[in-house]
Amino acid sequence: MDQRSARAALIFAAEAADTGSTLRATVPFLGATLIEHQVRQAVAAGAGHVVVLVGTMPPDLLAALDRLRRDGVAVEVARSLGDAADRMHPDERILLFADGCLSDQPLAERMADAPAPALLVVPSAASPAFERIDAAHGWGGLATLDGALARHVATLPGEWDAQSVLLRRLVQAGARRIETDDSPRLLREPVAEGVPSSRLAASRTTTGAWTSRWLFPLVEVPLVRLLGSRPVDPFWLAIAAAALGVLALPVAAAGWPGVALALLLLSGPLGSSATRLARLRLGRVRFGPLLGRIRASGAAAALLWVSAQLGERLWPLAALIAILAQLAAARETAMLRRRGEAVPAAVADVDALAWSALGGLLVAGWPGAVALTALYATASFALVQDRLSRAV
Repeated sequence: MDQRSARAALIFAAEAADTGSTLRATVPFLGATLIEHQVRQAVAAGAGHVVVLVGTMPPDLLAALDRLRRDGVAVEVARSLGDAADRMHPDERILLFADGCLSDQPLAERMADAPAPALLVVPSAASPAFERIDAAHGWGGLATLDGALARHVATLPGEWDAQSVLLRRLVQAGARRIETDDSPRLLREPVAEGVPSSRLAASRTTTGAWTSRWLFPLVEVPLVRLLGSRPVDPFWLAIAAAALGVLALPVAAAGWPGVALALLLLSGPLGSSATRLARLRLGRVRFGPLLGRIRASGAAAALLWVSAQLGERLWPLAALIAILAQLAAARETAMLRRRGEAVPAAVADVDALAWSALGGLLVAGWPGAVALTALYATASFALVQDRLSRAV
């Protein structure tokens, strides 16, 4: 059984928040709920499936789980530890989240990689909210165990708190202790805070074209900071970006090619912000690739229309060359990513081509915009082709 595919996650979601009106699991966090963040953390750490152990199923918890399933996340609900253990293979390595545990992603991944059994431990004084293990250490809220231990604990007679008993069994089994000073938080109640700067910085992309690396963050950062703690679905930002791309063609056809180009330029950072907001929440934009293709199709159609109005057959041919070269470069860029190779920042995606068109327009009018777009797309294809040939 492959180590990474053999992972599962068990998340406790039964304790009430200090407010008493909701569970710790449904405390708002980054525009969603804590349980959604925990499940996405587990999936990002390699969990093939996630089991949430609940006591009751209030409407807000049910809605959170439904949102996860809508996004294609495999999550199951168990009413007891025995029910949860039955959903896991005895040899499966399980990443355990304490009820209300809010951890950084690198720490969750570090625990997921640890051989089972393992416990995250912190100095007792640093995290008084979690259970104490001994005089000097407290539990950090994360653990790794195997399915066999979960099944064994589930067979114990009597009534007991599953989370506490699992922790005690891990301690008795001599679980490896992984120490950290970066103590996870126990989220007991809603917190009035914005997007943490560390999480915002971690959501920044370091791949793709120069526009997504250096230009679009000027818009992404304030927009994601504004929307990150609000219940805004990134899908709607992506829809707006695709709509602007589609509108470019009728606007250009109405005789306003400059406005059409402005729409395309605006759609880029809007779509990029949607992706970054989803990354902040450890998710993906629903129908993101499809919406990206729709936006690109609108840009291509507008470019062909504008080039056809320039009066010579050369310009539509140049526009077609730009479109085909960009498509070929995108295909080979995807191949580079699958091979784990770095993508050149100079690669010409739809947004980079739109900004190059603006440069050509300012220097030499619309013929210059079409010509520069074709030259850039062709050079980009040659660059990616060369990088791919070196990687083979």
